[in-house]
Amino acid sequence: MITNSLIADFLACKQLAYLSLTSQVGPPTELDLHQQRIRNHVMKRFATAHESHIITTHTLDALRSSDLPQHCSPSYVIKQSFTSETCHLILDAIKILPSPSDTSTLSCIPIKASPHVTVSKNELLELCMIAILLQKHVPHLKCSHCTTISEWNAVATTFSLETHIREARRYLQQLTVMNAHPTPPRYYS
Repeated sequence: MITNSLIADFLACKQLAYLSLTSQVGPPTELDLHQQRIRNHVMKRFATAHESHIITTHTLDALRSSDLPQHCSPSYVIKQSFTSETCHLILDAIKILPSPSDTSTLSCIPIKASPHVTVSKNELLELCMIAILLQKHVPHLKCSHCTTISEWNAVATTFSLETHIREARRYLQQLTVMNAHPTPPRYYS
């Protein structure tokens, strides 16, 4: 099953992803736990800052434009997940952009909290891969951008999905194959 942690492991090290798939990894390290605490703190501050625009009662599958408040400000959905036969992913937040109530698709921006001072390319690719899977499994949501937020830069960093889409699709294809048939990665032929 493809999860957030499996995507992060795959981007960091294919061997680590293989070990995760075959349940050969140990408990989280102290660094992992510390980074999770930072991400939780970042999301708590984010939720507090956008409290009046957060929608809490909808699942992503059931969310429609007619359910959103009719104002010019974007709405946010916090800690929503989507699941299929092959994946279970949790999004830190999604920014739903205002759209006419008669529209069948919603424009959105997936948001990821980062514990790092500077956002790494792997974090950008991870968010792109999640956005690709989101659009595949929840087809009425359309993403053209993604955003990372951090404790260190109070301003969110938004980037175009197109800048990393080709690489993210290639990695997602490799990860899907590894998920279906876990075999140790080969580094040398």
